Amino acid sequence: MVDPAEYPALKRSFFEQWDRETTQVNVVFAQGKTGTSSIAAGLKRAGFRPVFQVHTLDPTKLSKTEAAYSGRRDDSYPRHVWEAQWLGAHGPTEQHPWRLVASVRDPIARVVSRFFQQKNAFQELYDDLNAAALVVDLSEQFHQQKSALGIGYDWCEAELGPILGQSVYDVPFDPSVGCGTIASDHIHSLLLRRESLDKAPEALRAHFGRPVELTLENVATTKGYGGLYRSVLDRFRPSPDYVAQVYETRQSRHFYSPAELDGFRQWWTRPVGPA
Repeated sequence: MVDPAEYPALKRSFFEQWDRETTQVNVVFAQGKTGTSSIAAGLKRAGFRPVFQVHTLDPTKLSKTEAAYSGRRDDSYPRHVWEAQWLGAHGPTEQHPWRLVASVRDPIARVVSRFFQQKNAFQELYDDLNAAALVVDLSEQFHQQKSALGIGYDWCEAELGPILGQSVYDVPFDPSVGCGTIASDHIHSLLLRRESLDKAPEALRAHFGRPVELTLENVATTKGYGGLYRSVLDRFRPSPDYVAQVYETRQSRHFYSPAELDGFRQWWTRPVGPA
């Protein structure tokens, strides 16, 4: 566990490093489990330093997350929170614009992947845990997702819109292309889809001015719990009303074609068993 007496100095050292090294503010900003780790790693391999990878810039949320880390019994510290706090103090301007990448994903697949990552992070996945028990737990998570942080929560409007200074929905997005841009004097943004990362390198090259190669990072099926993850996917089905509602949201309809949304619906309502 990080010594509380050393915590402020450690945090300050990161802030001072970013103050010294940041000439171009490169930000990967999106909900977790949408491909952000793959994008950030690709930018770092391309030579960009620093690359800020954050999921929220809301000061209240950041304070709560930072407080939660202080109670952990390990030596972890919330670098992603510190990055977001630094960005909050160095907002985009015409003199120092941000170059930002945002990403989205099939909302049901994102929740399932996030469920496993959180279970793993808090050491709640263990050898004798069976898939049936996880399906029950995951089903409860989806039941809770019907609240304000579920179907009714629009990350693009709540988090991305205020930074861009406009709604992403005011700018057309072509699902067949799989990416799009939004530019202003203070921020240059590239919007990607997790399902279209195979098309992302060319878009990233155009956006950043140099080649950016991507490899999949932080993928559930390649982790130690990959077998358990696949077994749960064979058994878990969201409720039909959840599936119906989530693919009628503005975010789903903006970034995915009707045919793609039909494909998602069919996948998540298929008969139980291996695909």
